[in-house]
Amino acid sequence: MAEKGKDIFDKETLFNCYWDYYLEEGKRPASVYKFCKNLSIEEVEFYQHFSSFDVVESFFWEKSVTETLEALASDEEYRNFSTRQKVLAYCYTFFTISLNHRSKFLLAFPRFPKNELSHLFRYPKSLKKFSSVFTNWVEERIREGVQNEEIVDRMGIHKFYPNLLCLVHWYLIDYNLNDSSSKFEDTDILIEKVVNTFFDTVQSQVFESVFDLFRFLIKSRT
Repeated sequence: MAEKGKDIFDKETLFNCYWDYYLEEGKRPASVYKFCKNLSIEEVEFYQHFSSFDVVESFFWEKSVTETLEALASDEEYRNFSTRQKVLAYCYTFFTISLNHRSKFLLAFPRFPKNELSHLFRYPKSLKKFSSVFTNWVEERIREGVQNEEIVDRMGIHKFYPNLLCLVHWYLIDYNLNDSSSKFEDTDILIEKVVNTFFDTVQSQVFESVFDLFRFLIKSRT
């Protein structure tokens, strides 16, 4: 926790103070007023950086993706990977880095209701920026995949791939948070199976059938 009475609380300090409170108490602060009072600062210092606690958490989820992408960008071998290998590398790197913040994930990641399909078609508000950064990255990988013929160019269909992979990403996080296997080996196995299945599918005619089913499920929920 930052020292009380500090004149200026920058964004990172407030961010860390919020998570320290959340992790220690097991719940959010009751209000921005009470949170700031505990730090001996005025509310305006909080609002200069964040408009709400939701935004503090959204910043963390976004950061979990950007940290992964920065790690990949610094890896020279990654640049020569195929599209499939880049997506696999992203997933493995993301979950390796997430171990540094696992307590935050366990406490605050929006968990999905079990045995309910409808949650797959709702974007949790706190994951909006997470989704945006990730899907933008995936869009670039999809374009690469089409150019190098790893992905069949299906006009009007492959634009749905980024959102589909984003849903897969959320599912993998949810699975990982329930994973009790040694060193989370089951998560690694699932990543490999899911990513390989996706690329095997988009390289064949099977995707049309999968897409039709996915579109029907969306329609049936609207």
